[in-house]
Amino acid sequence: MQDLAKYSFNAELSDEKALERLVQIENQVSSWLIEKGATSPIQTQGKFISLTGDGAGNYHKKDTTSDAGIFKEYSLTEESGRDQIFTTKIQAIYDNKELTIYTSLSITSASNTVTPHLVFPRCPKIIRTILANFSDWKFGDEHLPIPRPINAMGGREETYALCDEILNPRRRLPLIVISLDADEAVWNELPSSLANDLIALSQIYVIDEEGSWTLTDELGKQNSCYLGAVRLYWPITDKGKDPDSIVWTAGKLQQAFGESNKGLKKFCGNIRRMIMSTAALTLSAPKSLREIQNSATIERLKKLEDSARDEELTEIVEENYRLEGELAETKALIARLQWKINHLESQTTAPPPDDEESEPREAANDETHIQAKSGELRYYKKIGKKGDTDTLVVTAPCNHPSSCWTPAHKAIQAEKGLQKLEGRDDWRSMQHCSRCTGGGRWKVQW
Repeated sequence: MQDLAKYSFNAELSDEKALERLVQIENQVSSWLIEKGATSPIQTQGKFISLTGDGAGNYHKKDTTSDAGIFKEYSLTEESGRDQIFTTKIQAIYDNKELTIYTSLSITSASNTVTPHLVFPRCPKIIRTILANFSDWKFGDEHLPIPRPINAMGGREETYALCDEILNPRRRLPLIVISLDADEAVWNELPSSLANDLIALSQIYVIDEEGSWTLTDELGKQNSCYLGAVRLYWPITDKGKDPDSIVWTAGKLQQAFGESNKGLKKFCGNIRRMIMSTAALTLSAPKSLREIQNSATIERLKKLEDSARDEELTEIVEENYRLEGELAETKALIARLQWKINHLESQTTAPPPDDEESEPREAANDETHIQAKSGELRYYKKIGKKGDTDTLVVTAPCNHPSSCWTPAHKAIQAEKGLQKLEGRDDWRSMQHCSRCTGGGRWKVQW
């Protein structure tokens, strides 16, 4: 069995509110099972012909109550037409102070054939329903990512808040920043598509050119996002260090996926699979789940056995509980180490250009810059400013007509930025495009 994704979110509730919400969630799960094809979802288990899969389906319900709290589990299994079995497991855990919803998506091969399966999981509809009906869900102490992009454009205050969130050492979920550049954008629908796909797992932010300049000033060029790029920031794992991140430049997006709607869906699918698989490796079931099950087992055994054996039975159950906890912690440690190995391999191994599963990435830092050669024609764009010097990067030519290019006069700040980037000032000519937005675009003949 392979875990494809996991979701975890919680809300602090009183006993009365928790019981009321558990009933509502039970009704929502029953409606979801009916949509899947189940005819009697009020039963504890049942079989049906799946309306969303390609074969049979079945479901199981489990209900456990003890002094430690309440545990409800709903498990749905569906067959696909490619010898695959998909399982969605929803667990509701109430420990007398907090209600947690823990969900896992997994896949199993029905044929025991050793062959790769390219799977792009999606957030289950039932999770979207539960999130939409209650607004107080959190991930630990964090507000849960919403299914729409957050606007960090048009003001330095919003962008500074974004910088603080990127550098927040207590942040536990990844976030994605998308640079909206009219001259470089590949897909206009990208922010809304990613926000919808990554609900409860990653928040999407959009910034304009002014926001990109602020990011460059606050985070450094190597951690910024500009010229239509997309950057994924992982949570900070080492104190005092910048967050690990992956950037997809507009040029790489065009080259690897194209500008069509098909390319948009393919890119969103790759990002969705990357973040969901990481969540599957790193999210663990709440500790309170085992405590409730352990308490229920002890209570049940006490009713069945003589009082003389209560102490011995309690010790056996508690020892079993301790061993289960140690096993869960060991599995979580293995998962975290495996994620680090995968992440390091992805940074050190360049993916082949024709591999559909590879994630195109590019480091945007000064170390990758190749100085201009005499006779070369280059285009530059401003992404920020340091004092009286513009920060420039090499970019592609725009689509504006040649009549828009005019000689640059008194462009002292741009000239200083060009000299700083290239380490020379012997250009033959320097022109500026009057149609390009923001800092504009420069054409330089060396």
